Amino acid sequence: MPSASKVPQFNPASLPAVSAAFAAQFKRVAGLVPSGVLVPPAAPGPGPTKPGVERWPVKTGTDSDAGEVGTNRDVGTEPGIVDTTVEELAALARPADMLPVGKNHKKYQTLRARPVELVVWRVVADIIVLKKEDDGDFHIVLQGASGETCIAEAPTAHPPFVDDTSPWFDAMQAVRRKIAEKFGPSFVGVPFVQFGKYLMPQASIVPGTPTGTAHLDGADIFDTALPFKAKVPATPVEVIGVGFFDRVHGQTGVAMNNGIELHPILSVTWK
Repeated sequence: MPSASKVPQFNPASLPAVSAAFAAQFKRVAGLVPSGVLVPPAAPGPGPTKPGVERWPVKTGTDSDAGEVGTNRDVGTEPGIVDTTVEELAALARPADMLPVGKNHKKYQTLRARPVELVVWRVVADIIVLKKEDDGDFHIVLQGASGETCIAEAPTAHPPFVDDTSPWFDAMQAVRRKIAEKFGPSFVGVPFVQFGKYLMPQASIVPGTPTGTAHLDGADIFDTALPFKAKVPATPVEVIGVGFFDRVHGQTGVAMNNGIELHPILSVTWK
């Protein structure tokens, strides 16, 4: 029997949908401003014009400690790849002097955090999101069996982003090529819209929102001057990469507790 004090029930999910015009007005008031008409490039654009800044030498293997990566000297005498999972990576302890996780610690600009950033890790997981960042990196979200996520990044392997002074230059080039070959065909004929600074699949925007559309083929989406991001079908992959503690600043798929990434990716094998 219902309690006498129970309030009258109303489920807001039973409300009707507002008109498209009112929805657009509300979104404008809430600060959602469409990007306007997208003018797609007549040919693939040059891509971003400059590399990243924060810890860039560590991210690309041009730091003085890169030669120690994979030796595992801090732990023992057995060099090689360490198998792990997304969940284990996300639970690794971040060094105390790299806390808080949202701060950039200048001490580590060219210094690796031992032992995690001297380890070559291997993970089998699903790729669920793919982005191209302002600094040219392919940003990949890896999801483990529990649903936990972390990031893996593939830098642009040509100057000015990375050059052959990195011992991993050839490996990074091969990774970029394999990612483009794998996911490029899935974007053929898919309309993208400019939303904020990103190109995003048209399906990410409510129909009727006034944004321009670009039909990009598989090559264009990887070479366009604009960064992009897109959900991809869960794609099983084996990723081998170097451990890296990034600053946590709201990245898609970031491991919130420690900011761990595989950066750079040195190998991808489709499962």
